[in-house]
Amino acid sequence: MPPNQTVKASPQATPGGEGSRVPAGVKGLSLVSLFNDFASEMVYPLLPAFVTRTLGGSAVTLGLLDGASELTASALKWISGRLADRPGWRRPLILAGYGTAVLVRPLIASTSAAWQVVGFRVIDRIGKGLRTPPRDAMIAEITPPELRGRAFGYHRGADHFGAVLGSLAAWWLLRQGANVRSVIGWSVVPGLVAFVVLAGVLKGVRGRGSGVRSRQRAQRHLRTLMRLSKPSRWSRNSSLSTTSPRSTSALPASSMWKRCRKRKSFSS
Repeated sequence: MPPNQTVKASPQATPGGEGSRVPAGVKGLSLVSLFNDFASEMVYPLLPAFVTRTLGGSAVTLGLLDGASELTASALKWISGRLADRPGWRRPLILAGYGTAVLVRPLIASTSAAWQVVGFRVIDRIGKGLRTPPRDAMIAEITPPELRGRAFGYHRGADHFGAVLGSLAAWWLLRQGANVRSVIGWSVVPGLVAFVVLAGVLKGVRGRGSGVRSRQRAQRHLRTLMRLSKPSRWSRNSSLSTTSPRSTSALPASSMWKRCRKRKSFSS
């Protein structure tokens, strides 16, 4: 490489610039979480009154409702997270997680005993445990490293905003004279919207996944090449101990690239 020639690093995101925008895939997944939490919060705040008053359940049953569901979700996140690192597992896990919630959540309205509510709630949390790790991994994959904090903040903000909307919708329906069972049944509407949006988002992310991974590999190779192109690094290399820093800086780019590849293959 000629002495006056420098290797340009990849452009960094600047505030307000084109590269500082949250990726479209992240926005799509945020919209899915918004509608899913919309549906969830139409149901969850009503469960204590539904279990104790409508179905005659005890305080122990109410505690079991929360404890068993959260334990199930936490345990499955550990398993789902390991599976999400395997190629081809993220999209099926995300679809299965959201699909389980959409199908099971409205069925709580048809229960006739408190233990049935506990069972459906546990199945609902199975869906959460399945979808959360692969969804977060996908957000990290499709987002540049310098924007990941913004992307996860955007997603969590949309998630909580949907929860607020769901609680307000449940309150409004109850004020209009609807009973608890009908409000829980109406949660199927935002749940279906979430699943339809998810199908479109995953289809779009599928086409961009390979391109994102290729760019990340190219950036890693470029950073390695820039580190190895420094004269101080070459002077410590035993195979180039007799080479002066000035002659090292004049090595052609193709030679340095071959040396970079040899070092990577040796270390692997």
